[in-house]
Amino acid sequence: TALRLAPQLAEAWRVKGLIARVISLRTGDRSIYAEALQSFRRAVELDPDDSDALAMLASQALSDDRQEEGIALLRRALQIDPLSRLAQQLLGAALAAQGKYAESEQQYASLISLYPNFTSAKVLLGELLIEQGRLDEAARLLNDPQLIREDPLAGILMANIYANLGMTEQFRRVLADVRTPPAAAEMAH
Repeated sequence: TALRLAPQLAEAWRVKGLIARVISLRTGDRSIYAEALQSFRRAVELDPDDSDALAMLASQALSDDRQEEGIALLRRALQIDPLSRLAQQLLGAALAAQGKYAESEQQYASLISLYPNFTSAKVLLGELLIEQGRLDEAARLLNDPQLIREDPLAGILMANIYANLGMTEQFRRVLADVRTPPAAAEMAH
């Protein structure tokens, strides 16, 4: 309806792209994926300063393994809106995917300092630290009952740390604390 009423509204194109992206990810339908990409491109064309549209277009580029393009779009989005959680999170992940761990870690740390209660950033930083074998640092970050309640992946990661350290009792205890949502509880079980 928004596009019918205002076909030049960048935000409407961005939302259309987001909806198409979710549908394409859930169904695997490449034609819907192409529709998402086209919608994000149209949103950026209509409003080159829409940092969210730039971040979503970057996400598509990163999904297509066009890392440099995705990172450039994310850096542009952050020039426009340095507080964009989406762009900062995606940039951290893109840098990690390129093996730029120090830069990725710095990006996540910056995001956490701006948004201390943003659980996704903490979990992503925890994963990055685990990937580098820095289990003690990851444990200090992830061993937080409130974080584990809010994001069960933190509990799963913490259990992974305990398992790697041979700490069986702690491993079982943290998995027992992962009770919601049901899918996470089943995975923990």
